[in-house]
Amino acid sequence: MADREPYRPMAGIIYASMLPSLQETARRHGYALAVHGSMTYDFDLVAIPWSNPASSPRKLIDALIEDTGVIPCPSLYEPEKRSHGRLSWTIPLECGYSLDISVMPIG
Repeated sequence: MADREPYRPMAGIIYASMLPSLQETARRHGYALAVHGSMTYDFDLVAIPWSNPASSPRKLIDALIEDTGVIPCPSLYEPEKRSHGRLSWTIPLECGYSLDISVMPIG
């Protein structure tokens, strides 16, 4: 655990305050957005296609980035491929906080 970021006591409060808006954005794009993780270092989220039609993962991520007010850097647009076809983005926020969002494939 030595390579982990330092514990941020306010992280959970900050991330929890962001959740309703992010979930609404995801819902408008046809996804359910669930928390996956402790919310003590980064904000781990999973987006699951929920209704038809669902936006492309890229369009969803663009909308979530806009929702956070983050000014994206080019590396945000290259997702990491994960198991079961998930695509994963890490979106840096202010003060060392970040969103780690995995998007399940549209099936």
